[in-house]
Formats: sequence, C-alpha cells, structure tokens
Amino acid sequence: MIRVRNLRVGFGVKGAMRAVDNVSFHVDEEETFGLVGESGCGKSTLLRVLCGLNRNWDGEITIAGEVMRPERSRAFFKSVQMVFQDPYGSLHPRHSVNAMLSEPLAIHRMDRADARISEMLEQVGLGPAFRYRYPHQLSGGQRQRLAIARALILEPKVLLLDEPTSALDVSVQAEILNLLKEIREIRRLTCILVSHDLAVISYMCGRIGVMNSGKILEELSAAQLTGSAAHHPYTVQLLSASRGYDHALAKELPD
Repeated sequence: MIRVRNLRVGFGVKGAMRAVDNVSFHVDEEETFGLVGESGCGKSTLLRVLCGLNRNWDGEITIAGEVMRPERSRAFFKSVQMVFQDPYGSLHPRHSVNAMLSEPLAIHRMDRADARISEMLEQVGLGPAFRYRYPHQLSGGQRQRLAIARALILEPKVLLLDEPTSALDVSVQAEILNLLKEIREIRRLTCILVSHDLAVISYMCGRIGVMNSGKILEELSAAQLTGSAAHHPYTVQLLSASRGYDHALAKELPD
C-alpha cells in the first residue's frame, strides 16, 4: 500500500539541516507500521510529507500503486488522512463538532451527510449529545475522538497517526488505543503510527522502524521489540531507557 524509497527532507539554507535522511520502508495493505524514536528524529516530518502537508522533499513515494508528487489531488486527501498529536491545536476553536464533520463531506461531495455524522459520532464513542458542542467544551480524550472521527468520516484507506495519545492521561490513552485498534480492524485500514512510547508501538504495530537523526536504523517485529532482540546500539539504548531509571546502569555511566 505504501512504499518509500530514499526520502530526503531538509530545512534551512539549501536544506542544510537534514530532517529525513535517505529513508526507505514499505507498509503492506491493512498493516500497521510503527516509527519510534526520540523527539526531533524526523518521525513527524516524514508523516507530513506522506499526507501532503510538506511539499519540499526528494525521493520516491508510492501509495496504492500511484506515484506521489508534491502536489496532491482531491482524491488523495480523501483516501489518506492524518490524526495529529495535539487534539486541541488541530481543531478549530470556533467550529462546532457538526461543522468540523460537515466540512470535509461538503468538500468531497459525499451524500448522506447527516446520517454519516451521526454514525461516526457513535463509532468513536461520542454520540448525538456532542454534535453541537465546541472544542473547549470537550475533554482531551473527547477532542481526540473528534479528531479521529474527522479523519475517518471520508472513509480513507490510509490513516497516519502522529503520537495520537501523547497529550492524554494514561487512563484515556488506553481507551483511544483500543478505539483505534477496533476501527482499524473494522475498516481494514493501512496505518503508520508515530510514537516515542515503545509500549504503544508494540501494542498497535506488527513491524517497527527505529529512527534517529533522520534515518531508520533498523526494523523489528513487535515480538523482537518486546523481547529485547534489537541489534543496533541506539535501539538497545532506547529499550533500556524505556524501562525507567536503573541504578546499576547509572553507576556504569561515565562522570
């Protein structure tokens, strides 16, 4: 479904700062592929290129057999949608839930708008009582459910998830992850999930790419990740850090 070859993204004068550096990977149809790494390693930049928000890139991108150009068609934005990290920042503060779900349906001229909105709200666990509320009247988890509903209402084939639970409380994170997993299976979606949380990645993804300094250092299965079967020194260090503070390890570090 998704194939990326030698993707490069630079910022600054003549792209001197390489945010994504010669990255290649593929995602099969109905697979969820994870990208994990520390903040600033290029994960979110890569997603913004895939969804068409960043047009300054080099390399090859193919989605559903179609070669991607920097300029994307209306049909592309219907089939590929993204859920952002900050649910409050990605929602228009003066638009009601109804307005935010109606707008993409109107743009893409989809029928049964009223029924689609009602069905979508039920599917993400909000229901009709939330239809005319505004973002400031919703909790963090409810806002992210709305963001998911807005992405899914166009019935996309590909869903890009940029740290969709990192801004939420731990108890709410589990609810959102279970919702995403259920919807992914029902709608047979192909997903890319970006996170710095190894527990989230291993729960949601079958294969994981470990990123650092704009490169994918290695690919692992979820079983290899949870079983600490990493090979690259950075991945080993990342796994150690995810276990929390280790007194024995701290004593081994140089002063």
